[in-house]
Amino acid sequence: MKTVSSFFVGGQGGAARSGIFLCGGPRMRAWPGIFVGSGAGMPGVKSYLPGLSLELEKDVENMSALDKNIAVNLKRIRKAKNMSLDMLAEQTGVSKSMLGQIERGESNPTVTTIGKIIDGIKVPFEELIQEPKPTVSVISKDLATAKEKDKDCRIYAYFPYEKNRNFEAYAMEIRPGGRYHIAPKGEHTEEYIMVSRGTLTLRIEETCYEIKQGDAVRLLAEQEHFYLNQGKEPLVLNITFAWDIGAWRA
Repeated sequence: MKTVSSFFVGGQGGAARSGIFLCGGPRMRAWPGIFVGSGAGMPGVKSYLPGLSLELEKDVENMSALDKNIAVNLKRIRKAKNMSLDMLAEQTGVSKSMLGQIERGESNPTVTTIGKIIDGIKVPFEELIQEPKPTVSVISKDLATAKEKDKDCRIYAYFPYEKNRNFEAYAMEIRPGGRYHIAPKGEHTEEYIMVSRGTLTLRIEETCYEIKQGDAVRLLAEQEHFYLNQGKEPLVLNITFAWDIGAWRA
């Protein structure tokens, strides 16, 4: 059973600012609380782990999960950078055997080791400890959030707004005779619409554009506009909003 050794605050000459030490065997490991490390090998490392608990059982469980996160994320980051373990060892100053053990989840890296790794591969501390995202995510229509607007249309939020992602993706079904109003989305937001079924009448101010089944349209979403279904069959659209990728003009 790992136990709390000490809680430390302040320090001079590169000492860590605050955190909780957990002891396990001959080595001491710091739980990343508010700030961990500011000395050699860990310049300005910050972590923000919500729900930090002082209950030992939960802490130990979280430590185990943290080790797993580090193992998966380190391997992913290394491969994304097209680096071998030998290259990673040379760049971080951590031995190849230790890096292999960390990636396989066979070793609990110390704070000093983690500091060398993030300093060597130039990634934020949070990226190394965050819960890994699956490489493939299948989202069924049943799981997508469906909303109805004025009984004219139904919207499926396959990829709704999410922090650290610069796009949203939706599917929309508009009944015959129905319409949908799009409010301005902000400067430098682009909108991509693909028509899967029916014919879309896109109205921007006093101008209308017809986009037929199988066709697509791109526009700046800085002004309000309308989707209209003037046909006799349901209109099915796939819509993506993207921002912070630079403005364009037709």
